[in-house]
Amino acid sequence: MRQRRAERPTGDLPLLDRRQAERRQVPQRPKWPWWRRDLYSRSFELRWSARLALAWVTALVVAWIGQAFLSERLLPFTVLLYGPRFLLLTPFGLLLPLTLLFARRWFLLLLGSLGVLLGPIMGGRVHLATLRQSSPPMARDARSLRVLTLNAEGGAVVVQQLGVLFESYRPDVLAFQECGPELGEALAQLKGWSTQSWQSLCVASRWPITAMDTMPRATFSRVSELGFGGAGLVMRTRVAHPEGPLDLVTVHLETARKGLEWMLADVPPELAAPDLNARIRTMESERTAVWAGVRARDVATIITGDFNLPVESRIYRDHWTGYDNAFEEVGTGFGFTKHEGRWLHIRIDHVLTAPDAFDVLGAWVGMPVGSDHRPVIADLKRRPRPS
Repeated sequence: MRQRRAERPTGDLPLLDRRQAERRQVPQRPKWPWWRRDLYSRSFELRWSARLALAWVTALVVAWIGQAFLSERLLPFTVLLYGPRFLLLTPFGLLLPLTLLFARRWFLLLLGSLGVLLGPIMGGRVHLATLRQSSPPMARDARSLRVLTLNAEGGAVVVQQLGVLFESYRPDVLAFQECGPELGEALAQLKGWSTQSWQSLCVASRWPITAMDTMPRATFSRVSELGFGGAGLVMRTRVAHPEGPLDLVTVHLETARKGLEWMLADVPPELAAPDLNARIRTMESERTAVWAGVRARDVATIITGDFNLPVESRIYRDHWTGYDNAFEEVGTGFGFTKHEGRWLHIRIDHVLTAPDAFDVLGAWVGMPVGSDHRPVIADLKRRPRPS
């Protein structure tokens, strides 16, 4: 038999042979993770399915973070916040079947990112308390308080729907924004109801309204006179509830639309600057949140109305998360309250309560009643106040 030649130490080999031996002794690279193998696969279908899926997931993460922390500061994320966010669903129509056919593991990743889009980005919510009830029930807790808020868009059409509102939802307290004279007069004629109005805000209650005051708004009035917007309408009414007095604060704050009009209409940039509009709306929310909460420690307080802010807004997060949002607590669905045309759907009308003042039993968005907003209905139950 041929004897194998004994291996010589690499140090005794010629230079060329020694280098080849050293290469053979270098350990092999560890295998690439599956996602990296897919991104550089020799299969054209797998490679580009994976790359497109990764690009879209990355874009959604950037949108999520940007909307949460940079909206109201950077224009692209502000447009995303107030624009038709459901258009972000469009690429899934291509990517889901593509990855299902050629890149199964990326299909599962896309399904997870779809949950991020529907939830944190678009504002979808699921709560067992209201999952089985698409509308407010007629039968409810005898001690509960039902609040209804609606931007009536002038109120002329809503007047004809007042009977439907009462019959369908049976509210105890109503708050209207953009409440015109016709709607105000119709509310004042309700038998057995106490009403109060100021400028374009109206309130009606089954129980007596014993006091009313408004937030000082000289600064916002001046801003409005100069053509820069600045609604800042805030009214507080004291309601003599059987379980003790409560304060109902009705708000109508400035819209972000005035900061974006220059993109759609011939509006001078100095009157529609997004950063100026954001500063005005920040000031409104800051002052309103403080003014509304001054008495919240002593009196159960409900803050409701048209905030013109979605909960994903940086302004909302900075100034309103100290209150409990009824729809966030127990609502189900997207809860869109503002419907403008076929494309714009957003939740900017809210029912908030002071911390530890109420338990939220249910929250819904009602049917159309002739306004470009839909009513928000919330069932609340007072908590015992500490002695």
